[in-house]
Amino acid sequence: MIELLEQSACGREEQLAEALSRLLLLRFVYGPDYGLRGEELRAFKKRVADGVQSGNNPVNLENYLGEAASWAAEGRYDGYAPAVLARSSFQILLEDFGEWDLMNEQRREDLAYIDEDLREAAEDAPPVETRFVPPNLPATHWWWKAPKRTDMSERERRLRLRGRDLYMIETYGSDRACRPLGEADRP
Repeated sequence: MIELLEQSACGREEQLAEALSRLLLLRFVYGPDYGLRGEELRAFKKRVADGVQSGNNPVNLENYLGEAASWAAEGRYDGYAPAVLARSSFQILLEDFGEWDLMNEQRREDLAYIDEDLREAAEDAPPVETRFVPPNLPATHWWWKAPKRTDMSERERRLRLRGRDLYMIETYGSDRACRPLGEADRP
């Protein structure tokens, strides 16, 4: 994880996003001590903080925040799952690396907008599949369980996740949206 983070300093936001996803997984599996103690934990956190602040990573982090904001805005369709993954990564930077101020005031404001979009999207967002929800979620990561449409059929969920035919579902009902266009349906 640290090596990928350090590589992303010379790379792109996708590498930073992957490194932060791995950090998130470590956090959820091992807890806030990442399975480390004392000086090992302090050294680990410092390497992570240094990696996030080095090279291209400040810009990569800004770009990743922008991507997360776009996903959150599209949360009713296929953006919810990637948005909550990114949002939890940012929350870990806030909670576990606060002393390095990786999520400065402007970034925290951006997170507030993302949270607002996630709350709005949760009304119709397809729920994140249980197998993808990280274990041991702290209450501060509310967005994973926020979608209210837990009764969504798998068919509607797939359509919504693909972002395809949502207009048709909402306008004409789910049966018509799932059928291929017939001659009578073509303009």
